[in-house]
Amino acid sequence: MITEIISSILMLIFTIVIIFISGFLLSLLLIPKHYQEDYFWILMPFLGIPFVIILLQTIIYLNVPLSLSVYPYFFIILAGTYVYYKRNKPQIPKIPTLLFILAIVVLATNGIGYFVLGSSNYLGYGWIDQHNYVGISQFLMDKSFSTSLDDIGDTPYLVDAILKKDDRIGQSVLQGYVAVLSFQNAKTAYGAISLLSPLLTFFVIWIYSRRLIKDEWAQYGAAISAACIPGFALIHLQDFLSQALAVPFLLISPLIIYLALKEKDWRFVTIGILILASIHSIYTEFTLLFIALAICGMIWYILQKNAIIPSISVITLIITGGLLINIGYIGRSIAIMTRGNDMPNVLQAIFPFAETIEGLGYLWFGYSGSLLESSFLIFVINIFAALLTIAGYTGIINAMRRDKNVMCILLFIILLFPLALLSQSEPYPYQFYKMLMTVSPILMLGVWMLLSEFWEYSKDDVNCHIKDQLHPIIYKIPKIVLICLLISSVIITGYLASFSITGGYRSAVEIDNAKEMIDIYNYLEQTKNQDFILSISHPYPLAWAAYHGRNDRIYFINNVIGDVPLERVYPNTFLFNNISEFPQNAKKLTLGSEYPQLSGDIDDSLIALIDNPQGMEGTEGSEYNWLGKEMRINLYWQGDQEQNITLSYLSDPGLGYPDSNKRIVKVSMIKGKSQQDLIIETNGTETVSIPLVIKPGLNIVDFKTIYPENTSVIIPGDPREFFVRISQMKIVGET
Repeated sequence: MITEIISSILMLIFTIVIIFISGFLLSLLLIPKHYQEDYFWILMPFLGIPFVIILLQTIIYLNVPLSLSVYPYFFIILAGTYVYYKRNKPQIPKIPTLLFILAIVVLATNGIGYFVLGSSNYLGYGWIDQHNYVGISQFLMDKSFSTSLDDIGDTPYLVDAILKKDDRIGQSVLQGYVAVLSFQNAKTAYGAISLLSPLLTFFVIWIYSRRLIKDEWAQYGAAISAACIPGFALIHLQDFLSQALAVPFLLISPLIIYLALKEKDWRFVTIGILILASIHSIYTEFTLLFIALAICGMIWYILQKNAIIPSISVITLIITGGLLINIGYIGRSIAIMTRGNDMPNVLQAIFPFAETIEGLGYLWFGYSGSLLESSFLIFVINIFAALLTIAGYTGIINAMRRDKNVMCILLFIILLFPLALLSQSEPYPYQFYKMLMTVSPILMLGVWMLLSEFWEYSKDDVNCHIKDQLHPIIYKIPKIVLICLLISSVIITGYLASFSITGGYRSAVEIDNAKEMIDIYNYLEQTKNQDFILSISHPYPLAWAAYHGRNDRIYFINNVIGDVPLERVYPNTFLFNNISEFPQNAKKLTLGSEYPQLSGDIDDSLIALIDNPQGMEGTEGSEYNWLGKEMRINLYWQGDQEQNITLSYLSDPGLGYPDSNKRIVKVSMIKGKSQQDLIIETNGTETVSIPLVIKPGLNIVDFKTIYPENTSVIIPGDPREFFVRISQMKIVGET
């Protein structure tokens, strides 16, 4: 584990240093001198990231992969920084040492799984999104952008990347940039890139805290709490990389818009353009939110200062510049900007608690609240979460009433975004909860603003004598609450981050990152130009194995890889999925114990895959299938001659027809050696054995339910048919 910790720390440090170096020159050029003391080091990564993405993404569209463009580009950055520094001898502001030291707390809390597993094995919660981001990034590193599905050949990981290459790719450009400079693959760079989200959010909230909170300890406390609020941490833990990276850029927008309107300085206008360009490229869905903030800020500033023409000019330049500067993405982004707005009730299963008080419990306390056994404790946590949410809104409203500047007005408008989704005539639970997670750091800031100065009063406060007579313990209650909130945020987020190590609630790590799977990943990373046939039934680890075998020739008989149904996305048959093109001497790679179980000297040469429209259920060692109208078993035999096998399974009458235990199933060999159909009749729980002969290549065994003809509805809304429960399936080779 020591090796993993050291490697992940080094990768994270390298990533942060590279991002800061990339923005160093722009900080010197774009931040006015009287603002450099406050913003020089904080805005540096916010300038470095768009500086990397915009130019490299444009070069990518010109068919130049990152492996060829990154080194010259980084050399130009270094040379330009060196020349400017030597000629101008600028005075560099002092590094905010305490801020960077406390940033370690934020990174350590959010990155427990990353540090323990190591940068090369980190998967977050193992959701398929990470594979998609990694695949796109690796594609941009290695291949020309014009590569199409026809060019994939025996490199199946490219399918998803090519399908998504016209989507938002800013995050994958940044990921590839770091990966190329560090001589690593895209997956190794992923964890460090994802941890930029809480780090940059920590910086953003600290900037606001310095302006809005009096006590220094509370300024740092608010920043740490906001960067560690569990609902926000779950964005990057659940592998929503685009959203995670875009959130700090959206949250810093009120400040940048305010400074651009106030100063009317081309430098702040340029910073605004870069912030919008980052949002547009990384998470295009936030583009309209930035535009709304900019227009609202402009209107409010005009009402305050009556500076009509300058304000309109500043905001127009920011919006048009931010949209047009990434020229190759302009046309591609139009449809993406409004994606999801016309899709109510989409992906409800991801956040089923979204529009309930329980959802606020998840936001403030992660999954710990719902896992408590005591209903009373769950009630207390949900109530406390609701009170914190109210306090967060109240704190921001108080700041808006007190200061009335553009920045505070826009912070309040950001908090209105989830409420706008909640108020729609049709429910948008997925979009609402993702937006609530997005604004949660601002809610945390509002709580700290409200409670850190809860008993403070102005000189004309007529009730000041009452407050002066408060018992010391009562006077300290708000600060005690804040300290407890800080500690709970750090501990719970660390607890949630630990799910990425061994798996846990809503984590798929135990599927994608089992020890056997890691061994396969590492093995494939070391091989090159070899032929492998993958016998991995689950589409997620299959996708990861295909990625790690990108330097080999990979084949499999599965119809789904990751979240991509191959037959739906490509009218022809991919080479890697074409049985007739499989090399005879390819090595079979499998994960754990196969299902169906293979024995009798055939396990090295037979690949068996159950193709059931109703999916597989159970865990390893206790798998089973519900047979509906039809199910198939694909058998790919690598032998030179025909082989006798016995297919056996345990048949149980399904719940779909409770009137009788009688079941009749027809078994046919629809591809392979012609054989007589078998009619299997069972009455209750019985073991079924079927003798078959398979020939070299693909053989398909078809199961069709003959009786009963119809099934009853077992679970409302569940379309599955529960005719027969098939388990303990085995295939034995006969001599």
